[in-house]
Amino acid sequence: MSWKYRYETGEKYSYSNADTATPSGRRRMKYFILAGVLALLAILKVGYYEEHSEHEIYTIFFVKKTPTLRVKFFNIHANDGDYRRIETLSDERRQKIKDYCKYRLGIETEVKTQADIVMCAN
Repeated sequence: MSWKYRYETGEKYSYSNADTATPSGRRRMKYFILAGVLALLAILKVGYYEEHSEHEIYTIFFVKKTPTLRVKFFNIHANDGDYRRIETLSDERRQKIKDYCKYRLGIETEVKTQADIVMCAN
């Protein structure tokens, strides 16, 4: 049995008699590291997009097919309005569709035809 000298009172006590209600510094550090690793995994593997529907906004979470630090995505099929025509899409919106298809569905596309947009519908 290991013993430790208590400086304040000059008495000895064993580790089994010590107050074990609070975790030691090492245990806390392990919890912080574990929490950090779990948070990083969640950021790398979980994404979301917002679905707009008649005065309400829903947040849809999904598991990414490929890990990335990006968390928020744009699903062109989850929004009201006619944004689905290939002729009306800006380069920025095409890139958002490409990212959504890649990370949400695992489909790599260039979004050059209307069929590419339809392929990214889930």
